[in-house]
Amino acid sequence: MGITFDDGAADALIRAANSADEVMRAEGGFLTGSVDQALQHFKGGYARLFEEACGIRSDDRGRLAGVLTALADDVREARLRAQQEKARQKELAAWRQRDDVRKQVLNRRRITATVFAACSVFLLVSGCFPTTPGNSDTANPSSSQSNSTSDLPISGEGTTMTPEAAGSELFGLLDEIQAMAPGEWTNKDVPAGGYCNFQGTGGGKEFGGSRTRGPLGDTERETLGQKVEEFYKSSGYDVKVFDQSTATNKLIITNGFGPDGLVLQVYTGDLGTTVAGNSRCVADPQGK
Repeated sequence: MGITFDDGAADALIRAANSADEVMRAEGGFLTGSVDQALQHFKGGYARLFEEACGIRSDDRGRLAGVLTALADDVREARLRAQQEKARQKELAAWRQRDDVRKQVLNRRRITATVFAACSVFLLVSGCFPTTPGNSDTANPSSSQSNSTSDLPISGEGTTMTPEAAGSELFGLLDEIQAMAPGEWTNKDVPAGGYCNFQGTGGGKEFGGSRTRGPLGDTERETLGQKVEEFYKSSGYDVKVFDQSTATNKLIITNGFGPDGLVLQVYTGDLGTTVAGNSRCVADPQGK
């Protein structure tokens, strides 16, 4: 929950308190001299009452000046605490947005794994695995055996990109989308690390990256979503838009699915804005 604190009003109050404090302290010497001068020719009972009243006034002036100093210090402290709390809430919102991204990516991977597992079971029970020519009654022994790469979708079948080119392509696309909503973004690009099934070998890697910033206004979100969809379509990507809103976060995810496993995702929510993606599946740059 955000906090409301007017820094301008706080600064104005601090200046006013400091100014009043300075005036009250500065007039102390002048008034003391004036009282001493007046008492030179002022004697008797009324003179004593006058002197006592001036003493009380001097004491009250000192106490009031101290109160004003304390007030200025308290407002400064409140302003500092408010700034710290705003920074903490901004960091928390960014973390929640990144957490939403992680959960969405994890769910997408789980769904993909489930779909491929189901397809494998269907092909197995329907006898649709390929058989050796000339021996249609006997299934190819190798087809009934699975390996570590058969559970992964084959990606990068048509790509001739080097890992460097694939990384540059992804990071450039993320930058291009980020520029559609100017503001203070935090960028995080990571080297090739995610496993993918490069041309059926299982030896592929893909780059990942993200850019995050605070939440946009409703109109800005809608405008960004339209720009991103047009960008995806002009690039020939498949476009999928999902509404993942909850009671505390109105979240829209605009996905673009490009060739060879390239995926771009734009998250616009109440907790923040994220542009993320995975590069094309390429041969492992480490050769592993």
